Amino acid sequence: MAIIISYGAVLAAGVAGMIVGYFWHSDYFWGRQWRALMGITDEQVALAKANKAGMIKVYLGGFILELLMAYVLAHLMVLFEAGTLGLSAQLAVWVWLGFVFPVMVGELVWEGKIGKLVALNLAHRLAALLAMTTTLFFLS
Repeated sequence: MAIIISYGAVLAAGVAGMIVGYFWHSDYFWGRQWRALMGITDEQVALAKANKAGMIKVYLGGFILELLMAYVLAHLMVLFEAGTLGLSAQLAVWVWLGFVFPVMVGELVWEGKIGKLVALNLAHRLAALLAMTTTLFFLS
């Protein structure tokens, strides 16, 4: 079985993941709560914003990781023949439940992470995966 992937769709899905993260961590949604749970102060935010080169590296690294997830999701959508929007969404949920959820809950159990922070991050990753599979579905 030849796996044909639309790299344009993968790129767009990576962008979709970044957009979800941008809004999720903005003050319009959960940014204040996330920063408080992470122990990030307003002074640290101001310093990070002033360090343009450092922020570019962080965002570039994050984008590369989103592209990796989008690429793997694109492969899984082909392999599992997720040819409808519903099946694409189910794939996102199964990937989240089987791979993201156990790792992040492990951080709660083994590393003592704050439960609210883990829940917020879990919801973010589910929203991003759903945005990516939706983008891949419509553009592939």
